[in-house]
Amino acid sequence: MLKEITREEALSVIKEYLYQEFCDKIKSLSVVKDKVKRDYDNFLDFQKYENYTEDEAKELNDLSLNKMYNSINFIKEQKEKLKTDLSLKQCFRKYYFGLAPQRCCFCGQLLEKIETANGEDYNISTIEHIFPKDKFPQYALCIDNWAPCCSECNSSIKGDSFFESNPRKEFYDALVQLGISDSFGKEPLQIWKNISFDFSKINGEILIKGKPEGPTNKKAFQLLGFYGLNNRYKAIQRSFYSNLFNLLKCHNIGSPEAMESFLEGYQNTNMQEMVSDFSFNNYPELWHEFIDYVLYDYNNLTALWEEIKEYNKLRYFKF
Repeated sequence: MLKEITREEALSVIKEYLYQEFCDKIKSLSVVKDKVKRDYDNFLDFQKYENYTEDEAKELNDLSLNKMYNSINFIKEQKEKLKTDLSLKQCFRKYYFGLAPQRCCFCGQLLEKIETANGEDYNISTIEHIFPKDKFPQYALCIDNWAPCCSECNSSIKGDSFFESNPRKEFYDALVQLGISDSFGKEPLQIWKNISFDFSKINGEILIKGKPEGPTNKKAFQLLGFYGLNNRYKAIQRSFYSNLFNLLKCHNIGSPEAMESFLEGYQNTNMQEMVSDFSFNNYPELWHEFIDYVLYDYNNLTALWEEIKEYNKLRYFKF
């Protein structure tokens, strides 16, 4: 087996190789070449404005940099330099997180599944482009724009939806509204790691704590919408309710009073492992707040008891 390389070595070689491919490809551009290169070089400077004319955008799209992303791979020289037989994307997935926990950059789910290729292990994840590669081909080969994510998030990710004008500035404004502009771009990149979530006491929806939806936070909620986070909220709610219902079924709850007493006992129980597949960065307080939401709302308690009562009837029904 080949000697292990470090995270820094791997990402440095990947970045250097992609940059070389990028520079070779844009040589055919005319007027827009310097502008594209400057944007690539300063990707993390989100306060910069981007303005491409229609003709410039067409010329950039015609380069098919987004298609290069799907086919680009290490050549023999890079594999020897890295002492690895992994493909470029496999190598990126393997070394992106370093010693940090390997979690989906969008929901925080642990990337526990491992695949082996040529005697080396790497996590099974998809690579999402923070700025969609079909809409922003100039960032298709920029690894600062790459983020490993789980299959669930990938299935609900934005596609081509994104801020239309001055996207980097709009993106930065959204990060400010979310309260994560200072941490964004740090390694490993975990986009939502500093956002706290809460349950709405009105309808049980998961909200950004301290940042209710409104005109002052419009960009923040647009950004969450681009990444399909609303679908993830709903998945968490379904998971919590399913877990709670299964717990009640297993404990043979026979009366509303017994159910309420049971819920009170589980208020402070750590359900981390049970809900980890759906939690944002494994945020256990969400489970506790969900129990509070059910426990202290008469309508929720009544509806839950009716379901348990119906289940008990079916369970003992004799054919």
